Amino acid sequence: MSKCYVQVMESEEFLLLPVSQLVDIISSDELNVRSEEQVFSAVMSWVKYNVSERRQHLAQVTITIASSTLNH
Repeated sequence: MSKCYVQVMESEEFLLLPVSQLVDIISSDELNVRSEEQVFSAVMSWVKYNVSERRQHLAQVTITIASSTLNH
């Protein structure tokens, strides 16, 4: 899944992921994206898909993006 991240993040399947799988994907060493902005955009789409339920996870996933960026 991580190899084709751009295609995956545009799918409804991505938007339906539970937060645990989302965090696993965005923190993966195998994540193949051109920029952190792509990941952030996908995460925001994921949150907006179900804002009332996912708003609470926003801090967790954005920290994961930042941590992953620093580790690469």
